[in-house]
Amino acid sequence: FPAPAVRQTCETRSLYIHATYKYIRDLQTYTRLTIIRTDMGCLRFRSLLVSSVLSVSLVFSVHGGLRHESDTILQSLGLNSKPDVRKMNVSQEEFTKKMSMYLKRTRRSAEPRRFFTVRPEEVERRESGEELLKFRSEEWGEAEGATLKMLVVGASSVSVYQRNSDGSEALVNAKELSPDGSPLWVDSHIVPQENENGNSSRIVVRVICSPKCQVLEPVVNVISRIPGGRFKRQLDRFGRTDCEPTKRSKNKQNCCRHKMNVVFKQLKGYEYIVAPFNFDAGYCRGPCPFRFNEATHHASLQAVMNRYRKGVPRPCCAPKKLIPLDIITLDEDNPNKLKVIKWDNAQVIECACF
Repeated sequence: FPAPAVRQTCETRSLYIHATYKYIRDLQTYTRLTIIRTDMGCLRFRSLLVSSVLSVSLVFSVHGGLRHESDTILQSLGLNSKPDVRKMNVSQEEFTKKMSMYLKRTRRSAEPRRFFTVRPEEVERRESGEELLKFRSEEWGEAEGATLKMLVVGASSVSVYQRNSDGSEALVNAKELSPDGSPLWVDSHIVPQENENGNSSRIVVRVICSPKCQVLEPVVNVISRIPGGRFKRQLDRFGRTDCEPTKRSKNKQNCCRHKMNVVFKQLKGYEYIVAPFNFDAGYCRGPCPFRFNEATHHASLQAVMNRYRKGVPRPCCAPKKLIPLDIITLDEDNPNKLKVIKWDNAQVIECACF
């Protein structure tokens, strides 16, 4: 946005500030900004003339903050740069190898998982170059995620559609491949569909590429969580960790741990994280009344001072105990390889007042 001139009308300045606010809001950040609305009058906006030029810097500062946040996460994962998923070409052999390493780690950590593959029970090849792949398994009803992996040869692009239970189709992947049609592995995230009995047992996928292309070695890789793992036992040991079911609104519950399910596939910019598909990161929220779950002597003292001195806030609800998360990412230096990484302090399991 151009910096507003001092002689601009009140209406112009109002529109400028609202445009700036909309731009910041559309960045979808968690940054809280206080903007004075236009209906509060021209005089109020005059006080913003000096800072209105700075608001442009603020916009780009927030945008830069997003990049900084992404860089911070990459550093915490030990990655030198962000892996380019557009170049991803990981074979089934490499995927299975790294998945075995990942499963060994999760058996010793918070949420143990199991991995299995499903091969198509039927493959229908059509003259147009389309292939209809039908997969069936009674095991993936509890799957947290499933990925169709296939080797595509002789195509410059490929589109993958998943057929829904009502017969409609949804595009799950559209990818540009090598112009010369050289073999490339293609991964597509899919979801098992429920049958008439309410069981998720079937997946039907339509693959579109050129008439001369070949779809080789199609397989669905499935990851499911093993119930009753160490994470659940850890949570059970702490009486105030998880929020207890209550008729009270979440905003009125005292400091406790709330569930926060994270699905990496739904987070733009995190597509390079292959596993887990989702996990409960948890977060802490709620007021800290006097003598409630105080984590430190300082919190106890602050709670006392809050009762005797105006302006001293109550202790704040924050994570007390965090545990690492094992993940699989695309190698930043080699798009044909995967890496198994331990991400420290990624899951909250206990909250307290600080």
